[in-house]
Amino acid sequence: TPAHLQIDLEQAPDRNNRLTLGQGKDACGRPVAIIHWRVTDVDHKRIADLTNLIFAQWNLRKASSGLPGLLPMPREFMKTVKLHDVYHPVGTTRLGIDREAVVDSNLGVRGVLNCSTLSTGLFPSAGSANPTLSLLCFAEVLKNRLRNLHRY
Repeated sequence: TPAHLQIDLEQAPDRNNRLTLGQGKDACGRPVAIIHWRVTDVDHKRIADLTNLIFAQWNLRKASSGLPGLLPMPREFMKTVKLHDVYHPVGTTRLGIDREAVVDSNLGVRGVLNCSTLSTGLFPSAGSANPTLSLLCFAEVLKNRLRNLHRY
């Protein structure tokens, strides 16, 4: 029986993976976002290394468990497989203390008075798990900051 192994892992940071605004406009006259995203050679190597590690561990235990053996895919084949993301947009709202960061350490949008942001876009990368629970930590920070701003 064929089996499918799905591996979710964090991509290596890549400054070229980003969102920019294009010249085109949407139906409301706003600039259309352009997504620049690719899987790098570093990512392909990490996928292959992890796959080989999983298969090696599986095959070590197959004799005692009665499980069938697994054969890893050649790296050349791995590069032809269409990889997908898991649709958690992250890294689109740069957070930091330097002036190039869109969002400051208090989750305020730089250059816009009384504007804060809270989204998974604040994370530099997604990791290999859903980022929503980690986002709650940022929500707690923002809640405390807003509460302190509005105390009389």
